[in-house]
Amino acid sequence: MNFKGIVAVAALAGLTATQVGAAPVPYVCDYTSHSRTGWIPEKALYVIDADAGTAQVYDGYVKHLHDDLIDASFHQIRADKYRVKYTLVGLPTSNSSSVTVTYTIRLDVGAGRSTLGVVLHASDNRPYGSGKCKPYTG
Repeated sequence: MNFKGIVAVAALAGLTATQVGAAPVPYVCDYTSHSRTGWIPEKALYVIDADAGTAQVYDGYVKHLHDDLIDASFHQIRADKYRVKYTLVGLPTSNSSSVTVTYTIRLDVGAGRSTLGVVLHASDNRPYGSGKCKPYTG
């Protein structure tokens, strides 16, 4: 499924869940990398259900391994500020090997921005990025 398809499915799921009482909200973030090593997606989708304490994510790296939204750990820092974390195992590298990568996102939906930190396991690189985020409205 492509990025637009995933966003549309997440948005529909959010509308359906809202109608039955829960409140998942899909946010789309556009990122700028602040490092030269890569690993920062240009665009990402986070489906946040603060009431349930859950999050799902989708970006180009998730697509490569799973082709669908994946569950992520979720922590509400305070109202409209969240930390989302997930690990991807087996991402291919340019030298024909693969790595395990952990992403930590700090999402400030009130301010419409996010930062993204990356840990490449078994490496000293710590790529990071920042971006603007907004609720997906269709």
